Amino acid sequence: AWRKHGARALAGAAGLAVLGLLSVNVAPRLVEMAALLVGHDPMGTATATVSGDGRRLHVKGPLGLGSAARVRGLLDASPQLRWVVLESSAGRLPEALKIADAVRARGLPTRATGDCSGACPYVFLAGSRRQLLPGARLGLQRLSAGGFNPPYQGLVNRTLAQRLAAAGLSPHLVTKTLATPPPRAWYPESDELAATGLITLPDRPLDVELPGPQGATMADYAEALSASPLWQALEKRFPGVQALAAEHMGAASAQGADAVQSAGHLVVAALLPPLLVQASPETRWLFTEVLLAQMKALEGDAALCRNLLLGDPAAHRRLPRELAWREAEWLLGALGESPRGTPARRPNSLELEVIRRTLGLRAPQHLASLWRPTTMPPEGEPDCERGRAMLAELGTLAAPQRRLALRLMYERE
Repeated sequence: AWRKHGARALAGAAGLAVLGLLSVNVAPRLVEMAALLVGHDPMGTATATVSGDGRRLHVKGPLGLGSAARVRGLLDASPQLRWVVLESSAGRLPEALKIADAVRARGLPTRATGDCSGACPYVFLAGSRRQLLPGARLGLQRLSAGGFNPPYQGLVNRTLAQRLAAAGLSPHLVTKTLATPPPRAWYPESDELAATGLITLPDRPLDVELPGPQGATMADYAEALSASPLWQALEKRFPGVQALAAEHMGAASAQGADAVQSAGHLVVAALLPPLLVQASPETRWLFTEVLLAQMKALEGDAALCRNLLLGDPAAHRRLPRELAWREAEWLLGALGESPRGTPARRPNSLELEVIRRTLGLRAPQHLASLWRPTTMPPEGEPDCERGRAMLAELGTLAAPQRRLALRLMYERE
């Protein structure tokens, strides 16, 4: 008898446990589940629109029930699409995965213009190339299995980890995502996203994702520039530089992609002299070290090295990739530095005599003509072989003499 009563008690306890789990995990969602059964999603449905030129599909709002059908319909009806543009902070995973499959099948790049969290990252990461525009953030979020259901939550976490890894997240990013309690989202920094390949970096730091050459407008080039962290930093220090670069790039569009990228680079080359005039001595020396490394890389081609010193983008594009990125790292640091308030001034006779005695009688003239981007110096200047030797010797000088030499190189009246 006691066995019979024990079995009944055990069954009763199990039933109560099931009812408890249902009351915690299912009961609060009954209204939502009923609405979904009749085709209405309380979360809402994303708006999906195609831009007037047919190049961009804008998806905005929660990726609720019906969003995938709406987006896939526009994808099928819009053969000229070049971008899928996202802004969504909520959504249902099945809908997001359907949209992601459709985007992946078309091989389209994705671009976030605002908050992309919840289910949105699955669509974003399906892009053939991925960009975050200024103000956009990618939020990675763990799914919840309900109010109290540890075994099922563990299963959900394992499944989610597999999906995140398949989407391209590194093990570190997967761990950080799963460690963030819902409903909060974790927003990795841009450099972390770039290092793990979740946002696309160009082969060259000043290059941008170009619009199609046919029908491209100044706004298209400006939008492409605004997606680059380096061009964002340039715009912050030199307002209007993106618009100027877009104008130059648009003018070069008929000459091919390489000419378009070079046109943007030429705008930056013209900004380096004023940037270095206002830079600290330490920042000037860091640039000199970069410049010397670049000159050494082109040691076998005197003409190419000379063109590099004159700010020629074509010569710059011949540099090893790692040197181009090393310069970009320097440039980001220089752009973030507070400008010096001390105006440029001509070295006095005593300072010139110090340089002559330290580096040679004609050292002031050689230093002043060594680095002259976007100018036309006399024939034969600058001399790369002499310049490499002189820059190497600067590293052996005491700090006061070196600062003086850098003034001769970089300060312009």
